[in-house]
Amino acid sequence: MASAMMLLPAGPASAQLPDYVIIQGSDTSYSQDKYPPVPSELCGPGDTPPIMAARRVGAGAVVVAGLGWTSNGGVTYSPQRWVSGELDVLLDKAFQWMTGKAPSATRVLWYGDYGVSREYYEYAYNDASNCSWLIDALEDLGYVVDDTDDATFTPITSSLLDPYDILVIPGLQLGYGTPDGGNPNLLPDDVVATITNFVKVPPGKGLFLMESGDYYGYCFHRVKNKILEALEFGVFYQHDTVGDPETANHDSLRYVEVDVTTNQFGLDYREATGKTTIRLM
Repeated sequence: MASAMMLLPAGPASAQLPDYVIIQGSDTSYSQDKYPPVPSELCGPGDTPPIMAARRVGAGAVVVAGLGWTSNGGVTYSPQRWVSGELDVLLDKAFQWMTGKAPSATRVLWYGDYGVSREYYEYAYNDASNCSWLIDALEDLGYVVDDTDDATFTPITSSLLDPYDILVIPGLQLGYGTPDGGNPNLLPDDVVATITNFVKVPPGKGLFLMESGDYYGYCFHRVKNKILEALEFGVFYQHDTVGDPETANHDSLRYVEVDVTTNQFGLDYREATGKTTIRLM
């Protein structure tokens, strides 16, 4: 079983996934309810659960994905969970799609700090230290990536975000230890408004959200959904995990080999890597 997060489209599920789905489970993938709460919908084999979605929102763009644990690997976490030449390439193509800019002209803020107290909304396991090798790979591709990983609470304000083209939020573990997918009330409304304006108001910027699977209470889908609702994104996280019996526990690792569609920047990934799949942990 992999800790990939399923995305639930608003409205009834369809056998034909919409064109905003970038990553989906293979024909043998399925979603599971490992820990409460029960997800809105469980996908069985053949339902190809969606794992990444992308949409234009206002003047900007948003990408949401269940890549929280896959992005791990760095100075405070080993071994690397993502595959070099896959996830780094996918993020590169996603960032280019969001902004229309070459990497050398793109500034990214990786927001989150595992070193602050859990009372702060910045608290996130997937901070720059835990994901430093992925950030290094993005910088090798030409991006300028800053972070807030300094053991001091950094609030999200317009002045913080103004210099950046893309905001990456890989965490926000608000309501840690609660069994219901986090507490969105702990994310202030004015912070959500700041993020929304960052994306929607011209010239429009990019927002990349990540969430983890529902192992051991590490899924905070309700917190991220507060942001997605404010953006009127139309696609929401649910509290589940995507697995695949054909790849689970191969080489003593729990992963899923999932499909990258030809939608949006998915085709760019395929052309750059020569692959139609990506490995998620």
